[in-house]
Amino acid sequence: MRYGIDFGTSNTVVSCLNAAGQPETVRLPDVSHPLTLLIPSCLYVADGAQAQVWCGQEVGDRGLEQDPQRCFRGFKRGIGNATKGFVPELDGVPMTAEQLGSWFLGQIGYRLQQQVPAVSALTLTVPVDSFEFYCQWLLSVTAGLELPVQLVDEPTAAALGYGMTQEHALVLVCDLGGGTADFALVRLSLPRRSPLQTLLRRQANLKPTAQVLAKAGLVLGGMDIDQWILEFWQHELSAPRNSLTLRLAERVKIALTDSPEAREFYFDDRTFQGYDLSLTRSQLGTLLDERHFFQRLERALHQVEQQARRQNLTWQDLDGVLLLGGTMLIPAVQAWFAERFTSQRIYGDRPLEAIAHGAVRLPQWQLTDILYHSYGVRYWDKKYQRHQWHPLIAAGQSYPLQEPIELVLGASLPDQPALELVLGELSEQDVEIYWEDNQVNVRPLSQQNWVGYPLNADQPAIAQLDPPGQPGADRITVRLTVDANRTLRMTVVDMLTQTVLAQDRPVATLS
Repeated sequence: MRYGIDFGTSNTVVSCLNAAGQPETVRLPDVSHPLTLLIPSCLYVADGAQAQVWCGQEVGDRGLEQDPQRCFRGFKRGIGNATKGFVPELDGVPMTAEQLGSWFLGQIGYRLQQQVPAVSALTLTVPVDSFEFYCQWLLSVTAGLELPVQLVDEPTAAALGYGMTQEHALVLVCDLGGGTADFALVRLSLPRRSPLQTLLRRQANLKPTAQVLAKAGLVLGGMDIDQWILEFWQHELSAPRNSLTLRLAERVKIALTDSPEAREFYFDDRTFQGYDLSLTRSQLGTLLDERHFFQRLERALHQVEQQARRQNLTWQDLDGVLLLGGTMLIPAVQAWFAERFTSQRIYGDRPLEAIAHGAVRLPQWQLTDILYHSYGVRYWDKKYQRHQWHPLIAAGQSYPLQEPIELVLGASLPDQPALELVLGELSEQDVEIYWEDNQVNVRPLSQQNWVGYPLNADQPAIAQLDPPGQPGADRITVRLTVDANRTLRMTVVDMLTQTVLAQDRPVATLS
């Protein structure tokens, strides 16, 4: 039995196909909420050295979330990203987001192995803006299960999870979760045929197709809104800032989904002072405006729209807009999307489980995707005395690449024995990530920074030169391609000796 896991910043969902071949959310004993079946993405570490941990619903049921030193949330945001400043320690040992995530998913995997029917394959989802490190981390965490594992980006999985029944549908997927906001334009093709044609199609192993045409993502989500609510209370009520008041901010935000006003009471047992923590929908809408929440969403949507226009598509061509993620339940957010897509049908009945349900359906579909990030080479900038990145492969390209990328390199020192080339995954970022109250948070930067994540920094040497290279002469050619499996491959030829030093050697799998 194949299971799907949507590892989220705030909640995690596990799904499988039922006896009727339809996806359903799976309840995992102890860790799933008894009603929603959601698994809170939180972790309590009793003993890090012995990996004694509790996760999900059992953290709240045991009352462990009241311990701010050992209870962790939002760690997904920090996986594969450099965090600024303070790093939390537990019993004198630094806690990395990768370690916390490994413990959390390890508990999910352990419980999956107890399920009936037994797990035989997994599909895991990843945010659009994830780097290759995150994908490799996911695969390494699940390697111990010794199961076939597939990865799919979250909005594409959501498009499959909504179960569109049209023969051909162009859908815009808008996923606003706890930590990220992802958008994808996906064309679904599900041809209707006669029974005989359907039988022949099955015999030929033909599948319906999901073609990703455009996508964009940013680090922005419900956890940021919780922070803004708490900062509002700090400013207006002088409320203390701690893990408990942050949880109360989240509860008030959720309550505003159904009520025009919500409140929680907090008593500080150190100062013996009570705080009436209230908020209205109007005040929340003002907070979102002041923090440029909608402005940032607009920029991401504009990126998708521009990619669509290059393919002669506009919003008027949409057959549906799919809304998902917990942040999408906020009335002001729903209203914002409704204003922008007045002529399209908006679907929002599966905001929390559509991604996991689509993940488990992935093997039934043939998926074609595009490269989300750009890729380039690192070089030394003499003017600024630091490494810079030169883009080679632009974001948004489909794969395999139609034309290879070719470079010519030469030695920079006399009798140089080898040439090195560092390839990287590139992205422009407008936030920095930091730890606070055992939770990974983000704050905006004054300007966007071009960031590169090396793919082969551990093995930068690509050519051993015999005879040694000399300055002033071209020495090797490097040919880069991306195959149908998103694998970046490299061929290296010594121009002096006409020797092939590397033939179609895999460098990395691209996001």
